[in-house]
Amino acid sequence: NTQNCALLEQAYAIVSALNRRAENNLHISLIENYPGTLEILGEPIRQGQFIVWEGAPGARMAWKGHKRHAFLFKGYLLVCKPKRDTKMDTYSYLFKNMMKLSHVDVNDLIEGDDRAFEIWHEREDSVRKYLFQARTVIIKNSWVKEICSIQQRTSLPIWDPPDFEEELADCTAELGETVKLACRVTGTPKPGVTWYKDGKPVEVDPHHIIIEDPDGSCTLILDNLTGVDSGQYLCYASSPAGSASTLGKMLVQVPPRFVNKMK
Repeated sequence: NTQNCALLEQAYAIVSALNRRAENNLHISLIENYPGTLEILGEPIRQGQFIVWEGAPGARMAWKGHKRHAFLFKGYLLVCKPKRDTKMDTYSYLFKNMMKLSHVDVNDLIEGDDRAFEIWHEREDSVRKYLFQARTVIIKNSWVKEICSIQQRTSLPIWDPPDFEEELADCTAELGETVKLACRVTGTPKPGVTWYKDGKPVEVDPHHIIIEDPDGSCTLILDNLTGVDSGQYLCYASSPAGSASTLGKMLVQVPPRFVNKMK
């Protein structure tokens, strides 16, 4: 029935993924002369053989390309040279180049060759062009799709909702004093902050001073306190990633006084 078919498809997908992962890791273990630790790059997404031409933009490409083995990671593309030792009957890959995917442009429309795609790699002082020719159109399309998908995901802004790492504290002060209500909020993009007293926005004036620092510190200075400054103060932070708030109570101690004099 339909349910059994779905379960079989799911099981096949899991087994296929495990086999593909094992095969990818086996090829990774054969890389030599990589100037670093390959584990830092994470799990390989795919790997495969290509005929590769390399040169400067505008320069005439050589008639014959070179056999290369490419490894695609989450943020990088590695190009290696296959090496076979017939005497020892061993196979390995010599590291040739690594390209950061955020520094490459992909062109999948190559006139006269629907199995090929170009990668333009921008480095600090130059630009190199690589022409990758796959064995089939399907392989070429899958690589182009995967590279572009990774680039799109990594180019999206990483947002963190506002979070008050330091919250407002309740405060008691005397008439005429100056008090600082302080908190600190983090988030990406940087949140906008609004202060409220008893549900109404605090208006900036010589008596109410608002300070915001680059590290997310937010301060409301209440100068020359009066009795009306008592109440609940709320700092509200908002951004496209979300919102957060912190609440503190302010109590101004006012000495007793006679409202009506005795007659």
